Amino acid sequence: NINEIDVFKFKKIFIFLKSFVITLRKLILFKPDTVYFSVSLFGLGFFKDSFYIILCKIFHCKIICHLHRSGLAKKINHKKIIKFYYRFIFNDIDIIHLSKSLRKDIKPFLNNNSKIAIVNNGISKHKIKIKKKKNLISFVFLANLNESKGIKELLDSIILLNKKTKLIKFNFNIIGNFTKNFSRKDKKSFLKLNHIYNNVKFFGFQKGKKKYKILANSDLMIYPTKDDCFPLCILEALSYGLPVISTNVGAIPDIIKDKVNGIIIYKNNKKNIIKSINYYLKNKNIIKKQSIINEKLFNDFFNFEIFEKNMVKTFKQLIK
Repeated sequence: NINEIDVFKFKKIFIFLKSFVITLRKLILFKPDTVYFSVSLFGLGFFKDSFYIILCKIFHCKIICHLHRSGLAKKINHKKIIKFYYRFIFNDIDIIHLSKSLRKDIKPFLNNNSKIAIVNNGISKHKIKIKKKKNLISFVFLANLNESKGIKELLDSIILLNKKTKLIKFNFNIIGNFTKNFSRKDKKSFLKLNHIYNNVKFFGFQKGKKKYKILANSDLMIYPTKDDCFPLCILEALSYGLPVISTNVGAIPDIIKDKVNGIIIYKNNKKNIIKSINYYLKNKNIIKKQSIINEKLFNDFFNFEIFEKNMVKTFKQLIK
């Protein structure tokens, strides 16, 4: 459950102990040469995962850690003891990271025996044909409704933009689970403020055809996240040829090039959000051009078949 991430619960201790015993049994009986591990990078999750890594080191296994988060160097740079522990854990471990620009984030914690391989995320393509409405430009936000994903800044920007715009030229589809810092109560408060314009629809959590249908019926994605690494929601947008407005965090600037296949904005900046939306409202012809670029970009680099090939190639190189 998304609300249980980074939350202490006693049942997690039992799950950990059970997994630890299973791992120990495998190390004794199966005796693997190499262990692949998608490791948590922060907080209690990292310290929990570090026990598995220490256990594998005791049995002299080669360890390949796959990272899915960024910002490590920044968060623990001034914490000497914790920094020392990270270096101890990552000593002699090979890393798979999501983008070249993220290498610098993990490099201070590795020694000369460690290698860093790059494998971009990839997703399967789900095509749904649908006729888009021509009268309104449709934006989509796709993520858990968490403050760190910029949902509050986005909704505040929509209110401000609606007040400035005499004629409603756009609508917003919001897809995602409610969270502790954005609840159903927050949704009701926003809809009450925006009831005159009535151009924002909340779909809640969606998956499968329902989600793909909303994406296929949208023209652009807006994702003003404050903390991310290599968001899969952006790849989903690319698969439907949607230009993407997003922030300069993690590997997002490696995927979205400003004014080429979307717009890169600063986090926590409502003026940037409003300016970016207005840019597409005033330049509708650009949407189609960027859409063609993004669909090709997805097919060439971010579809699941390419991800699989890159993973196999990387495993062969690291194990060799």
